[in-house]
Amino acid sequence: MKELQECLHDIANDALSAIEDSLDLPHNWFQQTFHHHEDHSQWHLKRYVCEDSTSSSNNNNNINDDEKKQQDETVILPQHTDPSLLSVVILDQPGTNPGAMGLQHFRKIPDQEKREWTELPLHGHAVAAIFIGSVLSYITGGKCPSVKHRVIQKELVQERMAATFFLRPKGTAVLQVPPARALAGVTLKKQQVTFDAWSSRVSKNYMKGKATNKQQKNGNNKKQPDNQQQQQQTRYYRDEFTEVSLFGYNDPEDDGNDSKNKRLTGREKYLGGEIGLNGKIYCIPGHASRVLVIDPSTDPPIIKHIGPEFKGEYKWLRAVRLPSGIILGLPCHADSILRIDPETDEISTIEWDDHPMAPKRGLPWKYHGAGLSPIDGCLYLIPQFAETVLKFDPTTEAVSFFGGPFPGEGKWYGGLVGPKDGAIYGICQNARGVLRIDPATQTATIHGNFGEGKHLWHGGTLGTDNAIYGIPANADTCLKIEPGNPPIIKTFGTVRTGQHRSDGKYKFLGGANGDDGNVYFFPSDADHVVQINTKTNEVKEVGPNLRDLVKIHQNKWQNGFTAKHGFLYGIPLKGEKILRVQIKPGGDVEVSTTAGPFKGLNLWEGGVQDVVTGDMYCMPLNCADVLRIRPLDPKTL
Repeated sequence: MKELQECLHDIANDALSAIEDSLDLPHNWFQQTFHHHEDHSQWHLKRYVCEDSTSSSNNNNNINDDEKKQQDETVILPQHTDPSLLSVVILDQPGTNPGAMGLQHFRKIPDQEKREWTELPLHGHAVAAIFIGSVLSYITGGKCPSVKHRVIQKELVQERMAATFFLRPKGTAVLQVPPARALAGVTLKKQQVTFDAWSSRVSKNYMKGKATNKQQKNGNNKKQPDNQQQQQQTRYYRDEFTEVSLFGYNDPEDDGNDSKNKRLTGREKYLGGEIGLNGKIYCIPGHASRVLVIDPSTDPPIIKHIGPEFKGEYKWLRAVRLPSGIILGLPCHADSILRIDPETDEISTIEWDDHPMAPKRGLPWKYHGAGLSPIDGCLYLIPQFAETVLKFDPTTEAVSFFGGPFPGEGKWYGGLVGPKDGAIYGICQNARGVLRIDPATQTATIHGNFGEGKHLWHGGTLGTDNAIYGIPANADTCLKIEPGNPPIIKTFGTVRTGQHRSDGKYKFLGGANGDDGNVYFFPSDADHVVQINTKTNEVKEVGPNLRDLVKIHQNKWQNGFTAKHGFLYGIPLKGEKILRVQIKPGGDVEVSTTAGPFKGLNLWEGGVQDVVTGDMYCMPLNCADVLRIRPLDPKTL
């Protein structure tokens, strides 16, 4: 891989030297001015898996042959220019071959004013396609115009692998016009602009959601459904810290008989997921009828259904991976546990026998969250509407019940294992106190008394200090649990909801640890991110008022995750953008939003992090696509 990167870098440098010669610039002017070294550039390998496309239109009567040809083409990678000085593309095929497997550029037809999409003439290991990027076009006033290009699906080409290198300036380098006679009179719109600032500004164009040429030509100005708007407007976004992509269903082995599941339509589809030992991500069906599996080892990832169909709503909620590799979906409305074997992709259910302590058949919202005990290796499920604890023994796959009865609805939310005592803790939502499940004694006890039925805390986060922090939903304070027998429980600090509410409700619905050792809460209806100092218990709002950054103020972000390079991300539920929290060296915290605006409500519910790349894959709730959030290392851009 290192040799390939160096080869691509050398090709880009040679091409830039040729441009220096043609402009009569001093040798190495670009290098000395912009420091476009390998460390400031980017490269990647992408594998495109094509799907069989027989798309057609029933409204073709008023278009000409050229327009119909363009309409019938399936675009794998939409038209774009690269935010770089130059980019180099090599397709993975030995030698030199005709065509370019669907790689096209938008070129001017000789002796005409028209432009057309034209496939590159050659491809292979002996051929490098070099595109002028938008940075070079910008600093030369368009004298070196950027090349608009795209990738379409080619007949008989089922997959293609491409290595692409983007030669970029250093982020802090100031963009300037090259001192060439041919560029005399060229001025930049803004002076003293760094590449980072320029890149951040122009990358927003990815998300503007302009009408496609096809819509304009057909006069199709009708409002599209939300998921179609997403597909047209927000497929890809990138700025200096984050790359965001949307991916739909794309099973390469689909024979067309799965048409009703081929698009990820419907609401409340998937409610969490888990990554298998094989690196694949398994999405847990809520309203969806089948398990969805995401294979992130390819780019774009393969996304397909597996296993039989299951009827019902809110069947399973959240997942746990056992040491054996088996993944379990926790029963919500379903009267069974979902069992996923990633080694074979076999999907089945584990039902429990009728038992006086078992939840009634058909009871909704049975359990929410679970903890795998380090004491006996068993899994313990947290009662929501159920009145007893469910115990699952991974060795025998036996299900049993104990504790309680604990009457009531929505009692506890989430299950967290105490690092010191091995007990499992349920965070009190409507129950009067915290639930402590002790695997050593097979008992379940309640601790604290905060009153019942108040929707106080919405799950919790295990801090770096081994304490559990309850996330304030309707509560005005934070909850802290120091695991032990008995646990030490207290409330501290003050938090507030958004200014659009007068009832103090629905403040936060998720949290994560920062690299600085603090806990951060993601706002639902609150207007600010909140930081919990785990050493001092200081609670403070950080970053700007988010009302100024997003239009929707209710249920913006429900879950989030700790990413690489000092970032945390909040996953959009109703929020139209991704929340980003950056913890900088020295402890400064910067809060912003990125990507979007995403159309629709209740977009994604929870996410699973790829342990290899650090990418987060977000489960499609009402959205028709999987969301991938890819943190970028600022040092290499």
